[in-house]
Amino acid sequence: EYQKWILGFGDARCLCVAQLANQFPTPEIQPPTADRLFPIMSITFDPSVTQVNLTSYLPYLMDAGTWIDGSAGVPRIDASGVDPGGVFVIDGNDITISNLSIVNGNSGNPDIAVLGLVGSKNARIAYNYLGTLPGATNCTPSGVTRNSLWGVYVAPNSRGSSGANNGVAYIYGNIIGCHGQHGIYVSGADLLYIGVQPDGVTSDGNNIGISTTGFGLPNGGDGVYFWANGTDGVRNGVIRSNQIWSNAGNGIHLQGTGSNSAGSTTLNWIQANYISSNGQSGIRLTAGAYTNFIGGGGAADPNTIDWNGWDGISILESNNNLIQRNRIGVIAGGRGNFQAGIYLQDAHANTIVSNEISANAWAGVWANNSNYNTIKGNIIGTNDAGTAALANGNDGVALTNNAHDNTIGGTTSADRNIISGNSHCGIRLRDGAYNNTIDYNLIGLDALGTGAIPNGLAGVCLFSGSNNNSIGTSLAGVSQYISGNTREGIYIENSSGTFVGQTNRIGVATDDTTARGNGLQGAMLNGATNSIIQPGLVAYNGGAGIAVISNAATGNDVGPTEVRNNGGLPIDLGNDGHTPNGSRTPPGPNNWLNYPVITGGSGNTINGTACANCTVFIYRAIGNPAAPGGGGRYLQSTTANGSGNWSATLPAGMGRNDVTAQARDSAFNTSEMSPRPILYLPLILR
Repeated sequence: EYQKWILGFGDARCLCVAQLANQFPTPEIQPPTADRLFPIMSITFDPSVTQVNLTSYLPYLMDAGTWIDGSAGVPRIDASGVDPGGVFVIDGNDITISNLSIVNGNSGNPDIAVLGLVGSKNARIAYNYLGTLPGATNCTPSGVTRNSLWGVYVAPNSRGSSGANNGVAYIYGNIIGCHGQHGIYVSGADLLYIGVQPDGVTSDGNNIGISTTGFGLPNGGDGVYFWANGTDGVRNGVIRSNQIWSNAGNGIHLQGTGSNSAGSTTLNWIQANYISSNGQSGIRLTAGAYTNFIGGGGAADPNTIDWNGWDGISILESNNNLIQRNRIGVIAGGRGNFQAGIYLQDAHANTIVSNEISANAWAGVWANNSNYNTIKGNIIGTNDAGTAALANGNDGVALTNNAHDNTIGGTTSADRNIISGNSHCGIRLRDGAYNNTIDYNLIGLDALGTGAIPNGLAGVCLFSGSNNNSIGTSLAGVSQYISGNTREGIYIENSSGTFVGQTNRIGVATDDTTARGNGLQGAMLNGATNSIIQPGLVAYNGGAGIAVISNAATGNDVGPTEVRNNGGLPIDLGNDGHTPNGSRTPPGPNNWLNYPVITGGSGNTINGTACANCTVFIYRAIGNPAAPGGGGRYLQSTTANGSGNWSATLPAGMGRNDVTAQARDSAFNTSEMSPRPILYLPLILR
């Protein structure tokens, strides 16, 4: 009866199965069912079997329903001399390979190959040692040489369907290491599960490149490689709960077709993996791998990604991906990645939300020539509680090389990034980055917004022609705090059209009262042009509230709502202290525009002189606005006539001694604040 079922498999396969039957005389045979042409065959190895020499009979092509289970003995399959094609080749539905050790594979020969039969499904590759032995601590234990190719290969046109037991393959509970190339190589497939049992839900992770006891068993390529073969992308796959360590390439690599098309690599989920110590990036998306999901919104979804040789996550020429709630370099002791936490190159419309990104050697997030990306709700540069620095080695966030229309932050509390404790700038824009928005963040403060965790340079830095960027907005209820940084709150150099809106609070904690000043100026404009600098509050900074320097720095409309208690002037042209009218002539910062002079008044009506046709801004004076620590709070504006004369009616109870004024000309140069008028008291003789 046994031989009858064996012959049903046909041709050369009979010899292989018969040979197995001779070694293991009690195979479990189940009769055929209505939906199967061949019987289900279960071959279980006796626990005493530890070595099987099948060189003459491999590769073994498995038909539907075959189950080969090494059981407790984990027998070693020596694959040396096997012809290319795969040691075990899965070519049908409902096939299981489990509890085997497959070693000594040759070039061109994966351990297990899943062939591309449209509609085939439910291959189960479970609890095997692929490329290694139980208990191995390196890739060359006695009798083992490094496998030359892949651990598992999934061929193009492999198609599963949704629902339990319907995925093209379930690869779970395996140790996969010591292959010359990738641990798992998928060349076009739908609904592939790596680290998930056949119910599609239960996590059961693989160790890829590392033993269960922490010894490196590196694969020579990527741990997991998804590749779109022509127009046959890898779609709807799940990579979950795996330990992916020590591989020479990337931990996980998703590669598309070069464009965002239905045939690309898309809609894959990468969740709850620990990806560490790989030679290249922890996760790498390239060539049009789009709309994939790294992490997720659930408590069990985040990946931990640290100590990789390149970036934690690299997104190259790939769009619309979601990176959510991952821990990227945030490990006690600072096991960051050796380049950026997240690096985007020519990558657009990606969302980076609610991640912890710290202790990486380069920037926390670096978007290079990448546009329309959103970076919100992240902790960048501190520990996961946001209570102490865990510095990224360069900037918290860097936008470079014409990166444009990116958003850092947003308009709600969930959008707020904490960008503090980084070695250089909290946020840096350079090399022509333009039309980007930075709003509603905490930059230089802790998660509560009460204590300072300084960035090593300025809170926000703009360099090298980074034009038309917005820092803050004018939306009511949205406040961005740029405080506690080592140097300036905002530094703008040789850039034009910067907008600094009223939502910014520079130098205070989130109660708007507690001093958390930046070490130098609240804002410094060095060669900046045509900027609008209108923060809501600038206070307690070590230097001037706002300073403008360089002969090239013209057309800057500097008008804070409130400025006070800074170590220098509230507004300082030249950053050299009070500049009396007429003491400097153009060129110079804002063309050394003269401040208005209050010449008289009666009651709450005042009048004065300024540049012809200039706008005059009137502030309630705080201290002496022409001396360090002084300032004012904006009240109202008026316009000087062609002769430079102006007048204004102040709120009831105020007079000329209560105010200071600032001028703006038609080219939008603004002046320093005027000195507070000297109040002469009457002399009383006795």
